[in-house]
Amino acid sequence: DVNKGTGTIATLAVTTTTQSGTITSQNAALGTGASETWTDFVSCLYLPSSYAFSASATAISLGSVEFADVNKGTGTIATLAVTMTTQAGTITSENAALGTGASEAWVVTNTLCAATTDVVIASVASPCTTGYVVVTGVTAAAGSFTINVYNVGGSNCASTFSVNYLILS
Repeated sequence: DVNKGTGTIATLAVTTTTQSGTITSQNAALGTGASETWTDFVSCLYLPSSYAFSASATAISLGSVEFADVNKGTGTIATLAVTMTTQAGTITSENAALGTGASEAWVVTNTLCAATTDVVIASVASPCTTGYVVVTGVTAAAGSFTINVYNVGGSNCASTFSVNYLILS
């Protein structure tokens, strides 16, 4: 049961509160074969709280939906980067004291992320203590992806934290 809606681009911006849907251009003058570029949009996969993103040694789960036989690995960030060779995994932060209001951009080298059209899902797997870290975005590239994390909490982190990821090609 997906709550589906629609939206219309107005000055290249749209707001929607539904889980999925269609975004339509407001540009009626867009001719046949012409294109329109929409930039600075955040891709979002809406997951209700009943669909917690978790990973085991052999599978990735989105609530009751399980992707079995997924190649999963683990890694730790070093100097804001890590190399992973698996379709899914858990990455542990290097920084055990991410400040309140501070962010990091982790570059994950991974040849399984073959193109900018690949989708990479990322979510905090284990939070830090005292802070509150969220994933604010993921950008795919050929041979890598970048995970952006941000401490929205009122206190600095007092421990490391980890993020799960899944590459969908």
